[in-house]
Amino acid sequence: MKLASVVAIVACVVQPLVGAPAWAQSDAKPKFAQEVAMSADIARVADAKEGERLMVDIAVGSIECTVDEKATETRIAAELVVDGKDAADAERRAKLVKLYAARASDGTIIVNTVYPGERLPYDSVKLTVIAPPTAEIVLKSMTGTVRAKGTMGNLRARTNTGAVVVEGHRGPLDVRATDGRIDVKDAMESVQAITTNGAINLALADGNDQPFKAESRNGAVRVEVGAEFDGVVNMTTTGGAISVVDPAKRARLSQHSATRLVAELGAAASQCEIKTSNGAVTLVAAQPAAKKSG
Repeated sequence: MKLASVVAIVACVVQPLVGAPAWAQSDAKPKFAQEVAMSADIARVADAKEGERLMVDIAVGSIECTVDEKATETRIAAELVVDGKDAADAERRAKLVKLYAARASDGTIIVNTVYPGERLPYDSVKLTVIAPPTAEIVLKSMTGTVRAKGTMGNLRARTNTGAVVVEGHRGPLDVRATDGRIDVKDAMESVQAITTNGAINLALADGNDQPFKAESRNGAVRVEVGAEFDGVVNMTTTGGAISVVDPAKRARLSQHSATRLVAELGAAASQCEIKTSNGAVTLVAAQPAAKKSG
């Protein structure tokens, strides 16, 4: 992919690391690691009327992405942990590590980090991205949590080891993890949420009756739909209970067995799926708000 421009780093601060990186779930402390703070701003281009396209791809660390509808530029902040074989090596590598932020020839903003030489055990980054209105966002971390809040457009979020957490996304959503949970709240359009090992909690926003798929191989799956949701929900599990929480008794249940249950709600317009091999499956249909008297 040809790059049209490369954005310079506008801040860099190096200091010794105190404590373990946020992604490391252990009590071990890196002996020589340094912290490096970097940031970059990329101005919005005039022809991005439908929204920016953003791709963030890192090896180890967390990503947090939000949208500011009043923003005129994409702001990227990086807190990097730079490991070293000894103190001198950590200091040398801290001077060479880079935050890469560039706009490609097709207009996509590319964000990643570049570490010198081989990656060491405590190399990681915490990336925070605040973007103007977006048409497409791709967030990838091999190891670490991916978060998106108040984003818009087509969103794809991926992690191999870690959680994916999305709240209030406006647009189609495709989230996947290998070893980690998926939490989606107030999804406003179609959703695909798939993990191999981990639980899934998916809550659709009120008024959203777009198709959804929530699937885990090992983990419980819980989906909450709005009070006026219209759709057919196919639920299957080979090693767990299937339950429907429906205080308004809107759901019409069929094909009931130990491993399969189908719930039809409203006009049953959209086809949806909740599936796990090992774990419980739960569908929650919200109760309509009480009508005000007088």
